[in-house]
Amino acid sequence: MNNDFLNAVGTLYSATQESLRQTAAHWLEQFEASDAAWEVATTTLAAPPTTQGVTFEARVFAAQVIRHKVTRDLYKLAPAQVAQLREAILNILGTTQPAPPSAAVVTQLCCALAEMAIHTTGDWTDPVATVTERFSAREETRLVFLEFLTVLPEELFACENLLTREEWADKFASLIRAHATNLFHSLVSTLQSGQASTSQLKKKLFACVESWMSTKAVPLEAITATPIIPMSFEALQQDDLFDSAVSILSCIWDEAQADITNGSPGGLAIVQASLPFLSQCGQMVQDAEDDEDQAKGMVKLITSAANAMLTPIVTQPDQFGTLITLVLDVSSYPFAEVVTPTFDFWFYLTESLLDGEADPTPFIPVYDKLVTVLTRQVRYPADLDQWTAKDRDDFRELRHGMGDVLKNCSHILGEDRVLGQCLSLMEQWANAPATHRMWQDAEAILFALRALGAVVHTDEEKVMPLIMRQLPALSALHSKLKYAALLVLSTYTRWTRMHPDMFGLQMELISSGFSDPESCTAAARALKHLAQDCGPQLHPYLQSLHPFYVSSLMTLTSDDAMAVAEAVAFMIAGAPPTEIMQLLNMFATPLVQQLTPSADVPRLRSVLYRLAVFVRVVQPAPEALQAAGLTSYPVLDFVTALWPYLVAVLDKHALDDPVTEGVSKIIRYTLMPNCIAAYTPDLLNRVVSLLVTQYSTTHYSCWLWVSNHVVAQFAKTEQWVAPVLQLIQQLVDITIAFVNKDGFGPAFEAVDETFGLLCTFANTLYPQFVAWLASRPEILQLGVAAVQHIDHPRTMSSLIFFFYEVTRLLGPEPRPSHIPHGIDASPAVQRALLPVAPSLVQVLIQRRVDDAIPSESFNDLTCALRCIGELFPNEFGAWATQALAGMAFLTQGEVQGMVRELQQAVVQNSYSRVRDTINKVVMLHQRRSKRGNAQNDRRRR
Repeated sequence: MNNDFLNAVGTLYSATQESLRQTAAHWLEQFEASDAAWEVATTTLAAPPTTQGVTFEARVFAAQVIRHKVTRDLYKLAPAQVAQLREAILNILGTTQPAPPSAAVVTQLCCALAEMAIHTTGDWTDPVATVTERFSAREETRLVFLEFLTVLPEELFACENLLTREEWADKFASLIRAHATNLFHSLVSTLQSGQASTSQLKKKLFACVESWMSTKAVPLEAITATPIIPMSFEALQQDDLFDSAVSILSCIWDEAQADITNGSPGGLAIVQASLPFLSQCGQMVQDAEDDEDQAKGMVKLITSAANAMLTPIVTQPDQFGTLITLVLDVSSYPFAEVVTPTFDFWFYLTESLLDGEADPTPFIPVYDKLVTVLTRQVRYPADLDQWTAKDRDDFRELRHGMGDVLKNCSHILGEDRVLGQCLSLMEQWANAPATHRMWQDAEAILFALRALGAVVHTDEEKVMPLIMRQLPALSALHSKLKYAALLVLSTYTRWTRMHPDMFGLQMELISSGFSDPESCTAAARALKHLAQDCGPQLHPYLQSLHPFYVSSLMTLTSDDAMAVAEAVAFMIAGAPPTEIMQLLNMFATPLVQQLTPSADVPRLRSVLYRLAVFVRVVQPAPEALQAAGLTSYPVLDFVTALWPYLVAVLDKHALDDPVTEGVSKIIRYTLMPNCIAAYTPDLLNRVVSLLVTQYSTTHYSCWLWVSNHVVAQFAKTEQWVAPVLQLIQQLVDITIAFVNKDGFGPAFEAVDETFGLLCTFANTLYPQFVAWLASRPEILQLGVAAVQHIDHPRTMSSLIFFFYEVTRLLGPEPRPSHIPHGIDASPAVQRALLPVAPSLVQVLIQRRVDDAIPSESFNDLTCALRCIGELFPNEFGAWATQALAGMAFLTQGEVQGMVRELQQAVVQNSYSRVRDTINKVVMLHQRRSKRGNAQNDRRRR
């Protein structure tokens, strides 16, 4: 017995001083990693209850040590040591005198035993049979038997990424499928026979059935041959069995869904066994209205049944009417977050009714009621002021889910009927006594209208005009309602475009919104969306809008003023082409007047961002300008006149981020397709000169971002190829000098945009890129070093994508369709890619193992490795071996197996096999580290 271990555990659990507990925790952490921990832990667990110092806590901690070491270090043991450890664990679990191990110890050791069953081969050919023989016969050890059976499927599914597909399939077949039917019958028989003499044993039996049902390995005929369905419905009445019973029934229906849909005998048997009990669940549904946990279970139960029986529900609505009513009832639960599983059912039901094969008429009353339910569910509570920001965000997300269900209702009922219900509810609210009117009720109706905006046709004439005319009076009653009414206007702007008689009413409502501080944001949004969809019809309002626009520059918040500027820009864009330049000058002059080097940075940022909006939005089609007899492009003329102001501001504020971002946005928006044809050599030279000068001076990545768009737009035209190539060369040289001087830390954003620029280069000027890369091998060397040293997620994503693009584009024919055929890429492959390929393979795998690669880049990394293997099939195996052999957590056999997998994946051009092998490396690293232990502890009680 190791007294140091017992003393450390005692200190950890009983010391009152935090410093002592931390010291003990640190010692135990180091102890667990040692080889001696195996023997100390097993000796502690095998010690008699009277052994001094061997407390309950010490035994539980020792069991955790064994489980952690099995997870992390089992691969280090020789086969004989593994067998010895397994026998020690079985002996500890089989102890009954003078007392059996505690439930906590049993759980940890059963998890360890399950891990050993999954990850060891050899003499232990049938772990389930071993445990059954040792523990199932005696009542004293039956809980051990059931605990092992419960955790085994859970541990196997948790290990799915640690094994190859073939390995996992073999383990599933031998550990689960081979025993599923017999074990299922045995467990159900035990429940049925009354041998479950204690509530604890009965609970464990249900948990075990639940675990095995979740594997989907129990055949349907085995399920129908037992009374598990009625037994599970009966168990719903007992609190300690409720969750397991819900899960069992849900698993049964999920597994039977295909058979139910196809009308097979097994599926019909499941329906016939379930429907009588489901029809009796009404009282249970009602009883759960005040219990959130029980409500969650009932929602899962009812929606699982309804989803599985969707086809007979649609084809036989009379027979399944009770089930539909139950779904409607659980959709009404007051716990909004609980009802989200019902959303999918209503979606699938709607899709089934719309496919034309079923008559939706019997379901119209159901959808009518559902509209009423949803308009109540989206209502804000009276205690809204006490909500946290997270509460509001969560409820906002739930509302959008309910809004999607409202759209489903509209598809079945028709937009006029649903809009009519909303109008009726609005009128009822408006006509109610003032003391009975809560703003939350009216706001919920307005939200329902917003949700329906996407499905209401622009030619709807019956109800929408009536609703629109209700909004001004409604919005005058409360600021919250004004805000909501303005959001409704924002949603229906395309409808308004077809109903210009509503412009006056809506502009008045928007104007009143600007006079209410709580509604300014909604008013600005409504004005922007109205102008975006109705610009040509609204441009006559510009003259009267100008005074408000000028004052808004100083009175509104930055975001609201930006929305107003965007609205004005949309109106200008909708004006006749001959008026655009005059209107641009009219509305931009107040901004340009503030564009002086002496202005403060926040003011300059605001001005530049609003000017950028004008440049982005006011871009009429060149054909419209030609038809109007105009020979120049207004926005380019505007930017040319603005150029001296931009240069003057940059001369003083080149190192101020907000200013450079604003100027770069203005230039970038001149590179949109409508502008490109009107670009002059003089303007392009100005732009290129500014980009190179500013990037050389500041190293700010925004100039590379603009340069990327210059390359994307102008490389397509022969006359611009030479200046584009010169621009790329200069910018790349600046980035290399920047990295060499200051390192990757300050340069990560520049590296990000540089390699994005090179991707554009490769895809637009492929022949030139291949030749250039062959002469500049240091580019790929820089990229490999960047992957190794940079941790910023976005930059890492850009680098991984670059290497995927390069390895893909340099690969053999056929290449992507936009790449010219017949280009010999071998010089670039041999001179640039081959020298860095070994280190590239190593750093890609290592950074993935280190969790330095963002999840959105996993596919690009996998594809890059596969492409490298295709380019260098003879060398790839050695490179992969070198990369994996340096990882101490892998055995030599594992390395060899993974290299074989990667090589076979390349031969088969199998993306999935490369992905699975890399994922296996990552998962093994996580499980054989402290991080993996922490994840396992969270996963298993």
